[in-house]
Amino acid sequence: MKKQLKFLICIIIAALIAPAVVSCTSSQYKTYSLKHNGISFSFEYPSGYKKILSYIQDNPAAPIGIRFALNNDPVLMVNIAGNLSEKNPDLNAVATTAGSHTPQQETERSSITIGGTTGVLVAYVFSDTQLHSAITREVFFNVDGTLWSISTYSSAEKADEAKLVFEHMIDTFKVLQ
Repeated sequence: MKKQLKFLICIIIAALIAPAVVSCTSSQYKTYSLKHNGISFSFEYPSGYKKILSYIQDNPAAPIGIRFALNNDPVLMVNIAGNLSEKNPDLNAVATTAGSHTPQQETERSSITIGGTTGVLVAYVFSDTQLHSAITREVFFNVDGTLWSISTYSSAEKADEAKLVFEHMIDTFKVLQ
């Protein structure tokens, strides 16, 4: 009888605690969504981050950019450039050109699935404007002939944190129709 009572108490406690745990984990993130001139997407970012820059213009051909940061380190970015000259460009070449880094600075390059398409992930190390070591992780992908990139920039000290945030952002990124 005592064992049954202990088991019943454990079940009741678990039932009371479970909603609090779910509430804590879901409130760790916020969702950002944008619908503008035929561009529509959403992703999750940590709730402590703040939007620090947004350039969205009424001109449908103008690039779009959104930036979020946690005290300016790390910084998360979504950039949507203009239309590509090719329907299916070589994203490895785009990543090399657009990434503004040398092959020697690269620490990683791989194919990645994002928003229902395949992109190229590049990570590289460089010195920031104050000559501190910094890490950038960037994904380039093509959505209907438009070049998109998602990236994070961080100090070397916050690189592991930035990588986790970046991976969550990539995992939750959706191109909406």
